[in-house]
Amino acid sequence: MKKNILNDEQKHIWAIEKAYWDALKSENIAKFLNFYHKDFIGWSDAPKPANKDGVRDSSLYMVKKMGMKLCVYNLNLFAIQFIENVAVVHYSSNSVWKNENGESIGIDKWTKITHIWMKAEDGYQIIGGAAAPLQVS
Repeated sequence: MKKNILNDEQKHIWAIEKAYWDALKSENIAKFLNFYHKDFIGWSDAPKPANKDGVRDSSLYMVKKMGMKLCVYNLNLFAIQFIENVAVVHYSSNSVWKNENGESIGIDKWTKITHIWMKAEDGYQIIGGAAAPLQVS
């Protein structure tokens, strides 16, 4: 899916997705967590799925306890599909994190991500998602 063929609704949800990453990059954990619905459930590279509390705990641990900082991220959109008040977004991400010693982590590693956004009275929130390493052939 190319950016120039997105309709207005797709452009809007993609802008929200980018704002989500910007909140993480700025280490604004409260703003980052506001993107998650209170009943969120998702599965990243962790051993088991996590709810919103799990996302909060792992985010705080990485940023505050481990001193990790998101420095750069690249997003490649693959698809956005709307079903009534829900948007399913598939994309890949390549991000560079630095640890407290300034060492870069995550270079040349791509992740495939799915976020499921639900439109509520206050706007869209993530209700589900999944992430895994992207196997490039």
